[in-house]
Amino acid sequence: MNRSPAMLSEADVLQSLMQWAEDDDNIRLIILNGSRGDSTRTPDELSDYDVSVIMRDPEQALDDHWIARFGEVMVRWPRTPGDTGLPGWITQLVLFRSGLRIDFQFGSTAIRSIECAGAFQCVLLDRDRLSERIRRLPVSGTHVQPPREEEFIERINAFWWDVPYVAKALRRQELDYVRFIMDSDLRFEKIHPLLRWKIGIDHGAATDVGIFGRWFPRYLSRPTWERYLATFSGADSEEQWQAMFAMCGLVRELGTEIADHYGFIYPSETDERVTTYLYQLFEGR
Repeated sequence: MNRSPAMLSEADVLQSLMQWAEDDDNIRLIILNGSRGDSTRTPDELSDYDVSVIMRDPEQALDDHWIARFGEVMVRWPRTPGDTGLPGWITQLVLFRSGLRIDFQFGSTAIRSIECAGAFQCVLLDRDRLSERIRRLPVSGTHVQPPREEEFIERINAFWWDVPYVAKALRRQELDYVRFIMDSDLRFEKIHPLLRWKIGIDHGAATDVGIFGRWFPRYLSRPTWERYLATFSGADSEEQWQAMFAMCGLVRELGTEIADHYGFIYPSETDERVTTYLYQLFEGR
């Protein structure tokens, strides 16, 4: 079995960043963002380092010899430091052979407002009190918000409209289309919002579930989590049929609970009609 690469400790990485800054007077401010800069989170050894570097002349970062001081490169993006669509910033994301990953963003001291996502940042170096320019932007999309009734009804209705696509594609043995509808459409667009609203009921609004539901296991009860796991399948068509029906059952269970909690009406008649149709397609396969 291949073992994980031996990575530097956080203290060693931060020390390397500080030594780099001490050796280069062009660097005026270094900010640690993301989970590493958030005192409310506990990053693990696989967590990236999101580093914003403010320089007098950020174009000096285009000469990428500075990367070698942090280790031997495994892969990086972009292939050389450059503009990736963030106006006024130069980007270089690097995964080193040690397993260390640092995402560098380089900006100029001429920037009047330094925008950082999230409520927490750790200032590692500030030579000119530039950190006073930091404007903290809310992280959108990861905190639970209670549903509006129209939003809830539309999401449930959209699930029952889309799920027959899966059954038809299974009958036609269209594997790629099945996976697209189940995972991209039904899972992320229809079921994830229901799981988020369920977590909001159980743990309170503004609970942070992480991007793409990465922290769902922290908040969902074991029975709910196991029912969610049943919605995953391999390439076998029979497994996919059962995963589809597991999705239907989970939507029914979550939808009913959420509707009861907020005083909404769950569309049981639509559920029953579509479910009957799905079983007809299943039995005729």
